[in-house]
Amino acid sequence: QQQTNSAFLVNFGGDIYVNKSRSNGDAWQVAIEDPQHLGESKLMVSLAQGGLASSGDSQRYIEVDGQRYGHILNPKTGYPITGGPAQVTVYAQNCVQAGMLATIALLQGEFAEDFLKAQDCRYWLSD
Repeated sequence: QQQTNSAFLVNFGGDIYVNKSRSNGDAWQVAIEDPQHLGESKLMVSLAQGGLASSGDSQRYIEVDGQRYGHILNPKTGYPITGGPAQVTVYAQNCVQAGMLATIALLQGEFAEDFLKAQDCRYWLSD
């Protein structure tokens, strides 16, 4: 049985994994959605290999008395995180690592970027 080693991109519900560059050698181009304008791209990222994940409140939230609350809760208080970016996107070796870093960064609130800098990873923040 012959195995192929084709390049592929998989979208795991918004988390992206790329095994290697496309067959023509070019990196995959992935759009990061603008959390303020759903359906529109905020920027394009080139991926040759690895995972890309975003975490934020643009898709999962609740409104109470006109106030919007994100779905990521502070484990110490049980209330939604406030004071941080609206969305964090992280590039890592795989989707699990990227998703973990993006969500943990949001849990840092206003210190999200400090946390990501300490992780020495590629990231993008949106307000």
